[in-house]
Amino acid sequence: SFLEDKTILNNDNFHRIFIHQMDYHKQYSFAFLFRLFNYFKHQLTVSKNELTLYPAYQFLTNERLIKTIGYDEITFSTKFLYKEQFFQTLKGRYSLGSKYPALYLTLHAGEIHTLSQTYWKGELKGSLPIDWKLYGKTTATFILGYTPSSLPLSLLYSGKGTKFLDLSIYVDNTFSTMTVYEFFYHQYVFGFFKHNFDKVLFRINKWQPILSLHHNMAIGKLRSSGFYNVKTTDKIYTESGFLINGLISQSFNSIGLGIFYRYGNYSFKTIKENISIKISMLFSI
Repeated sequence: SFLEDKTILNNDNFHRIFIHQMDYHKQYSFAFLFRLFNYFKHQLTVSKNELTLYPAYQFLTNERLIKTIGYDEITFSTKFLYKEQFFQTLKGRYSLGSKYPALYLTLHAGEIHTLSQTYWKGELKGSLPIDWKLYGKTTATFILGYTPSSLPLSLLYSGKGTKFLDLSIYVDNTFSTMTVYEFFYHQYVFGFFKHNFDKVLFRINKWQPILSLHHNMAIGKLRSSGFYNVKTTDKIYTESGFLINGLISQSFNSIGLGIFYRYGNYSFKTIKENISIKISMLFSI
């Protein structure tokens, strides 16, 4: 994960509610949060971990079934956001973002004692906003991940899917037509493209819904893992859709509705299987 605010103001955090196949994770950790330069924020974390694996993530090695893994890890995370704006409250200050590009980097290095194995992995995220003034705002976000190590499934990257049944909450920078555990990766590149028309298209008295268009892509690789029925997207995964935000609005939040469609290399046979209906929930200060 990246060094982002863990509040409801950041829509990306809603991704966590879709996670249901969980390992039992026991962790002792120490984190040091600091700033060295303007607009940079850093965090160094040292942790000791024990994972009791979800049954589907258990695996065989040397004819031994591994149900629990213990590992130590050092994680360095950094964030760069030029002229970041904040909102101050009695409980602290919260990021309001910036109109400039954002860059996030997370690096992990560790040792899995159960397997007598060292590893490292890294993730990079960049977001580029383009303001077209009267024509709205385009945002392009890229997320990359890589590890050269052969790791247990629980320590690999999963696709950022948020499809649950036919109706679920929309989450920024995730795949609306992909289920949470559908694909896994040793290395990947995700691209999320959004154009928000702001309040330039619709207006009926005080009612101003906001249309946004979306196009998302993914590609990656997964080395032979020994896990049964584990898939990856070694060809380009594509989906597109739209949201109409602000159908119902109050002072600090709004609710909207949208539809996404999965097509191309990983589409299903029927239209119903490829469609995902989304409810958008936005919070603001």
